[in-house]
Amino acid sequence: MIRPILVLLHRYVGLATAVFLLIVGLTGSLLAYLQSLSAWLSPELYEAPARGVVLSPVELADRARAAEPRGVISSYPLKLAKGHGSACGWPRKIRRNPWAMTGCGSIR
Repeated sequence: MIRPILVLLHRYVGLATAVFLLIVGLTGSLLAYLQSLSAWLSPELYEAPARGVVLSPVELADRARAAEPRGVISSYPLKLAKGHGSACGWPRKIRRNPWAMTGCGSIR
């Protein structure tokens, strides 16, 4: 009498868990493409008006370091294109200060 109830319980708990893990897996795999999806969904956020020559990523990182000497740049893009914005990665401690946010070329 108790075995059929436990079999049904096991079946539906297992199916519910499978659905949950499927959703978590699919949404988690989207994180690998977060920047590409964001640029595709909101291209206006990735366009920057051209105001001069395109500087190398190293030059932009040097300018950001000069503007915020206490900051440590954790990452920067390897390739830049005219008309597209870029951002340097700052550690969380610096990023909490709103004045230390950067678009690489200038501190906001």
